[in-house]
Amino acid sequence: MARLIPALFLSTLALAGPAHAQLFLEGETTPAPIEEVGRDDARRKPILDALRPAIETALGQKVIFKVDRLRAQGSWAFAVVYPRTPAGAKIDFATTPLKEAAAEGLLDGDTIFALLAFKDGGWTMVEQVIGPTDVAYAGWPEAHGVPAELLGLTP
Repeated sequence: MARLIPALFLSTLALAGPAHAQLFLEGETTPAPIEEVGRDDARRKPILDALRPAIETALGQKVIFKVDRLRAQGSWAFAVVYPRTPAGAKIDFATTPLKEAAAEGLLDGDTIFALLAFKDGGWTMVEQVIGPTDVAYAGWPEAHGVPAELLGLTP
């Protein structure tokens, strides 16, 4: 069981905590607004491309994303996505490194929650989780300094 936990949660820390939080626009004293990152938004592809390598490694295959929610605030982005094959089909978890976790019911679907940060001119994946059985991102505001509102959590 212990060896499944790292594969199940697949959390990756790429940045070290709240020091990387930028919630204010340049020269402003009020927090940056929360924005939906739509299909035509120039940030969308770079954000998803920053997430893709970790998910492809975790699932052992190339993926595209079906986006449920993609929001940004200042230098933070929060994504709720579903991995799909390049042809657009659902991922068969029995063919992935997560097959044991999926077979044992340790994954609650294929939803991916991800936190990303804009740093040094590009988006970086901070933390992500695949198929959590609880609100796995509830601790991200405290751990990383991201606004709870961006994640849809009430402070």
